[in-house]
Amino acid sequence: MSELRLGEMAAIVDIVRKVVMQWDDFVGSVEAMSQDYKDLQARYERLRREYQDLREAYERLVRDHESKLQTLAELQSAHEALRRDLESGTDELRKRFEALLHEQQVAIQHLEDLAQRLQP
Repeated sequence: MSELRLGEMAAIVDIVRKVVMQWDDFVGSVEAMSQDYKDLQARYERLRREYQDLREAYERLVRDHESKLQTLAELQSAHEALRRDLESGTDELRKRFEALLHEQQVAIQHLEDLAQRLQP
């Protein structure tokens, strides 16, 4: 009977040893997952801060872009006004030039007429 009990005791010890080994493996897995969780949590916080920084930079760029678009629109409007003024001024100068050219031709004609009258 002591052999039977000794055999049962060996089986129980073997079972307890397996349970302890499994428990040790379980505890090791929990510790590893806990460390992984801490690492992932730190990574998440770092990525969250980076995302926030990028978001703020993006918003600044959008505001800057909108400001530059507004400035560009104003410059285009001013350019168009200057172009119209230039065309208007060019037309006015062309008209004055043509008037002066006509007056010059009239003056030349008068001078030619005078020259013919003064010739014997």
